[in-house]
Amino acid sequence: MFTNDTTLLAKAFEPGFNNSVAAAALFSVRQPIYFSAASYFAGQFDLQLSGLAGKTYVFEATTNFTTWVSLSTNVAPANVFNLLDPGASNYPYRFYRVIELP
Repeated sequence: MFTNDTTLLAKAFEPGFNNSVAAAALFSVRQPIYFSAASYFAGQFDLQLSGLAGKTYVFEATTNFTTWVSLSTNVAPANVFNLLDPGASNYPYRFYRVIELP
């Protein structure tokens, strides 16, 4: 398991055959993005997201998994930050996702 960005070199060997040319590939290890905590107070839903500081995230909500509504676009000030849904009390069920922009 790699914990940092790594360049991996590989060659194929078989008795009676010439060795292959080495192939190289760069593997970038990224911190996972996940919701780490949530709370609901005074009609507002507060989600804590673990991501990458400086990256841009779009916070979306849905009630049917077909139509997603953008709630906010945020540049993460730190690796852990909060996202708010002030309209959460308007829906009996609401589901969330976060998309990291390139």
